[in-house]
Amino acid sequence: MPMESVLAYIGMGSNLGRRGDTLMQAVKLLSEVEGVAVRRLSQFIPTEPVGGPEDQPVYFNAAVEVAVELSPRELLDALQEIERQLGRDRSREERWGARTCDLDILLMGEMVIDDGPELTVPHPRMHERSFVLEPLSAIAPDVVHPALGKSVAEMLDDVRSGRVTPAPQPTDEQVEPASRDESDGRALLLSIIGLPASGKTTLAELLAMELPAKLIREDYEGNPFLAESYDGPDSMRLPAQAFYLLSRVSQLSAAHWPARGTYVSDYGFCQDHVYASLRLCADDRAAYESLLARVTPLVHPPSAMVYLDAEPDALLERIAIRGRPFEKAMTADFLVAMREAYNGVVEAADCPVVTVRCDEVDLRNHRPRAELIERIRAVL
Repeated sequence: MPMESVLAYIGMGSNLGRRGDTLMQAVKLLSEVEGVAVRRLSQFIPTEPVGGPEDQPVYFNAAVEVAVELSPRELLDALQEIERQLGRDRSREERWGARTCDLDILLMGEMVIDDGPELTVPHPRMHERSFVLEPLSAIAPDVVHPALGKSVAEMLDDVRSGRVTPAPQPTDEQVEPASRDESDGRALLLSIIGLPASGKTTLAELLAMELPAKLIREDYEGNPFLAESYDGPDSMRLPAQAFYLLSRVSQLSAAHWPARGTYVSDYGFCQDHVYASLRLCADDRAAYESLLARVTPLVHPPSAMVYLDAEPDALLERIAIRGRPFEKAMTADFLVAMREAYNGVVEAADCPVVTVRCDEVDLRNHRPRAELIERIRAVL
């Protein structure tokens, strides 16, 4: 059965070679992708580069509306293949440097997707960028951002008026700064904790760019037992939890922890026990806690944590929107119990904890995020 068609909006940019010809060729190649129909194309708008090396050529930016019968991942793969055909080599390009062709999914119907740094929809910083919003507003001013609830025209007005300002891009020298507190000769670790759908990964990605810091991402996609642990037999819960536990021990290994820099993780090691205490039966929990006691001394502790707190009802809405099948089993009662457990973790924490009500503050907006960064820097 064919997929239902959905309108998507693609941001386009080029500042190398024959920029206009490159963007037109990208539109042509896009129209040739099976399951994609090009509907509208904005004018090409010249814009100054943001961040990256100095003396870059001026960009041509545009937006294109397409009707697609593809999944978000399939659309992303198609866009990256077009970039490759037009000469882009992601493995060799400089961070925020010049490029022949840059194609990004800005919006895709009413989808809200957080599936890693390559596939986040809506684009996590589109609402801050005039070079994205200006061409998009020319073809879709009334289209509404599904997470922010604002139209493209309203978001552009926010940027032009200064109500929303773009986050500064860190320079290459800032990407790996020395720790401010190196008394123990170890890099800093900031861990983001919170209930499912509280925005841990999105915030960690943004903080990694803006602190700046290196990102440590939870390997939930690599867990072969995860789906069955929610919709299969209860016996799959311990293997799923053990996978997470050992994966986190490996990522946060004290024996291999760097001497310098700042790292931000989209999880906290402490949350492993939260899930285990709520999801494992008594016998499995005893086995898990025995393993936990053995491996906890092997883990580098966080220098500080950010706790994303929210009402369970708000998180249930987000869980429904992002549509991960295994999360459908999560109930309001489960999230209430988890919130209580997290509150206990925060009270018992051995490091500073910055608490944010993520259902009341939109941390994708630069201003509240800048305030949060100041709070973080005060405790690191």
